[in-house]
Amino acid sequence: MKIRNLIQQADYTLLVPRTGVKPLDLIWKKEGNLFDFLRPTEGNLVNASLQDVFTPTQGQVAYPKIQKVTLPQQLGGKDVLEVKSSFVASFLQDNEASVKLSNSNTVLFSYEDNVSTVVDWTKVEDYLQATTPKTSQVERLQKGQVYIILAVLASKKLSIAPTSNFDFSSEITTTQLAEYLAKLQTEAGISHKKESIIKQEGDKYLVFAIQTAKILYKNGKYSLLPKAIIVRNGTDDKPEFETLEGEINITD
Repeated sequence: MKIRNLIQQADYTLLVPRTGVKPLDLIWKKEGNLFDFLRPTEGNLVNASLQDVFTPTQGQVAYPKIQKVTLPQQLGGKDVLEVKSSFVASFLQDNEASVKLSNSNTVLFSYEDNVSTVVDWTKVEDYLQATTPKTSQVERLQKGQVYIILAVLASKKLSIAPTSNFDFSSEITTTQLAEYLAKLQTEAGISHKKESIIKQEGDKYLVFAIQTAKILYKNGKYSLLPKAIIVRNGTDDKPEFETLEGEINITD
């Protein structure tokens, strides 16, 4: 049974934790589905942003601003992931971990000291309507192979620990997770397994999840594919924005 974790339910895609990823960055899609893990066969994060590919047709065009928002309510800093997922495998490998997870199908993924940054997708569409793409990228755009990052989740403290002796349904609920955490605290379920907790932490924010939208070409115009716009904040279709003095630094 495949688990649909809370991060997925909030329309985010897990990404191997890294710096240098932010809203307005572009992804070149390859054949296959988007994006379980951003493996080379699925899509490449490229060193290009929206303004690197689309240039103003005339005059000055307002470039969308990156803004900070609160995390969706269901994302409380902990989630449950499958041991066999690419994300967990790479997280353990990146940390050179030798952790025995043979007795557990899932792990508890924790993220602390979080930040969530987004762009207003309507501003992205406004920018697209007033710009034109570089000739070298037209074919890729017309084939629907270009996606834009609209939101990221980043943290300075990430960790993974086994979640043995507890069964989750296919779609995890916040109530289930709260009950599980309460059970752990009561039974000291993880405290005796501290050697099995793998951490990534430091002074830099590591992006571990993204939301994307497809750049659509139709009738000679570029826009965002409506069904692929998945920026959410709690139960709202459009997040409440918090204006910042400049962009938050979550890059190298």
